[in-house]
Amino acid sequence: VIAGCRPGVVTVTAYCGNKTAKLTVTVGDEEVETIKLFSERLENSTEKIDGQYVLELQTGEQELLSASPYDDFNTTPIKVTWKSDDPKVATVRNGLVTARIADKGHTTVTAQAKVKPYGSKKWINLPPAKVVVRVKAIEVPKKARNDKSYSLSLKASQNLDLTAAKIGKKNVISGCTVTAKLKGTKPENLEWKSTNESIVSVNAKEDDPLSAQILAKGIGTAYVVLEGTNAGSNLTNRAVMKITVKSTAPDIEFTNDTLGALSDDYTTLTLKQGSYDRLAVNISCPIPGDTSVTYNVSEKITWSGSGGVTVTDGVVFAKNLSKNGKAAKVTVKCGKSKKELNVIVK
Repeated sequence: VIAGCRPGVVTVTAYCGNKTAKLTVTVGDEEVETIKLFSERLENSTEKIDGQYVLELQTGEQELLSASPYDDFNTTPIKVTWKSDDPKVATVRNGLVTARIADKGHTTVTAQAKVKPYGSKKWINLPPAKVVVRVKAIEVPKKARNDKSYSLSLKASQNLDLTAAKIGKKNVISGCTVTAKLKGTKPENLEWKSTNESIVSVNAKEDDPLSAQILAKGIGTAYVVLEGTNAGSNLTNRAVMKITVKSTAPDIEFTNDTLGALSDDYTTLTLKQGSYDRLAVNISCPIPGDTSVTYNVSEKITWSGSGGVTVTDGVVFAKNLSKNGKAAKVTVKCGKSKKELNVIVK
């Protein structure tokens, strides 16, 4: 009984006395019947239109979609093309969706994939994967001073040179303190808000309700709002600060592979000639000043191979043997960053 363990080519030899028989066995990758679209925000979506999940973005926001086989470690080479039915609502390029005009209905973003099964020279089209994109206008809260007994204004601290957020014309560190300047009698109730928690979160300080910590969570624009009210009064005063979070150079790390052929330090991949292996990478941006926090990157990710290997969307094909111990290279690029991996083909 012959059982396939992983993709590749092997010769099976049977012995009987002084006679032998040989059989060449090609083990292909598991069949890929469809693909699925992934993104952090899409994973949390529960609304559907025409049977497709809805991705809701604000004007100017971006969301990076990835299209992969249901099995993330399937090694079948895959190529994906992207299309938006209505580019006036939202565009898509290499999976990066950009929200354009709000309140104009919705558009369907389609990922059309094709795969090349192991040992085949032909690409096979798969059923398309789709998502509905709806764009809403950025909520712009207005400043208010309905209660004349006091006034509120906001100011952000600046304590580092590196920046991940931009407030007005001044650069500030993401994770900085926003402080309210109070003139007059302090209101009984103070409430901090963010108009978009997926971009900026706001947490009031327990020991000082006039101060709050802001943290960049994603790429885009949001507003930090502080509202003051008094018991028994329907008058509200409101201070507003605009925050635009922009991506810094992303960090790229190789994290895993299908065959378990990565070295312990994730710098070298060792493959047999003719084999396929899927690589997994983690791409994130650190928040300057706080290395424990990262946020997702909405940038195009590109793969390339040289020196005897080819790469398609993370799937490495070991085409030629390494000569004189010289390693081939796999290169991943995202934004202004790149990461290289040595590949030894035996």
